[in-house]
Amino acid sequence: MDNQDQARLNWFKILKRIGYEYYKIKNYIRALEAYQKALEIDPNNAEVLNGIGRVYYASNETAQALNYFQQALAAAPDLTSENVCYYNIGLTFEKMSQYEEAMQAYEQALIRSPDDQKTQHRKAVLLSKLKKEG
Repeated sequence: MDNQDQARLNWFKILKRIGYEYYKIKNYIRALEAYQKALEIDPNNAEVLNGIGRVYYASNETAQALNYFQQALAAAPDLTSENVCYYNIGLTFEKMSQYEEAMQAYEQALIRSPDDQKTQHRKAVLLSKLKKEG
């Protein structure tokens, strides 16, 4: 890796971190700007695509969130990343009141990481909600 490639990689990591830090303090406009700049460097980075999805999810733009979570899933490099994507997809479907799709996403997440307590909890909450409604 030459110096220019290393500089681009470092800048990518910085932008990704800036996006995350802005997301944490709920400055979604700045978070999105940083994540979009990171995508210009690495357009298929699952972590950045998930970050953008989280920004849209937090902004109640569920269709946009779902789009980015699905892109992240397609770019996911391993089962752990796929688990995160499916969990986020499940949350988004749940927020959209598409409970069957949410349950399917949580089940896919648990196939990839059966011991994931966060996903187990969301699935249990959703099952309880469906029993109360049904």
